Amino acid sequence: MCDEYLKFAETNLGKQTVRERRIAIKAHLKPLFVCYAGDITEIDLEAYKRSRMKVSPATINNELKILSCILKFGIEFGYLADMPKIKRLKVPVKNPHFLSEDQVGAVLSAADPRVRPMIQFLIFTGMRKGEMAHLEWTDIKWKRRQIHIQPKKDWSPKSARPRTIEINAHAMEALQEAHRRNENRVPPSLLVFPGRKGYLGDIRDGLNHACDRAGIARVTVHQLRHTCASLMVMKGSDLNRTNKNRNEKDCQQGAAPDYTAKAFHISACELRSLHPLHPLQYLLHYRTELPLHHVHKVLDLDQR
Repeated sequence: MCDEYLKFAETNLGKQTVRERRIAIKAHLKPLFVCYAGDITEIDLEAYKRSRMKVSPATINNELKILSCILKFGIEFGYLADMPKIKRLKVPVKNPHFLSEDQVGAVLSAADPRVRPMIQFLIFTGMRKGEMAHLEWTDIKWKRRQIHIQPKKDWSPKSARPRTIEINAHAMEALQEAHRRNENRVPPSLLVFPGRKGYLGDIRDGLNHACDRAGIARVTVHQLRHTCASLMVMKGSDLNRTNKNRNEKDCQQGAAPDYTAKAFHISACELRSLHPLHPLQYLLHYRTELPLHHVHKVLDLDQR
């Protein structure tokens, strides 16, 4: 039934999601569930968890989620009558990790010039790395200082919904540097940040090297998105410019950086106990009084 599910996924899910699920099915689910899908019991599920204890609880839960999708697919299309109850593991709550304003400057100063524009662009737009990798020059509206994130022929944003974000001064600087490089490229690329052969690859090594040179604990590429959110919380002018395209001005929100950092370090679980929103939604909406629909637009978060 896994093969039938993957055919269904290819039609209904994004390419990256299908690729990840294909790998999980082939490498983990099929080898450990050597039986028909309808024969899987709660005991088999517990045995699977024990066999995968060398990896993180989040990884195990992700694999169980894929298994749950397969079984639900089987029920929906008449392959199965029912399915066992799948209990997920508890995942330790981690404080969101991000760079402070001073650390951003240190990392950018220490970064290799070849990768610095990409790091700077991610920090000051909050875009996902996949969105940056597939960004084309036609998506940039220079006069309006806007970026249109929209589906492409072979790629779609995570939410599958197009959105527009404003370009602040730091993001514009990174774009202008990318444009200068593209003018010297033969032939010029349609992509804003092209790789050596087609789409931009992973920039983790460049980011790690910059953090090491700056003497700062390493952050992941995705945590640059957290950094963007934290900077937006501390700089009201950035929020207004990003969301309403207002004239640039310094709008202090009355919160000291140390206080704001402490607020942002509240765990996701604690934030949800205060309000049933995504943690970043809570911070941007309640710490800056930014309307929720603008928060959704900037960070492309699921509305709940």
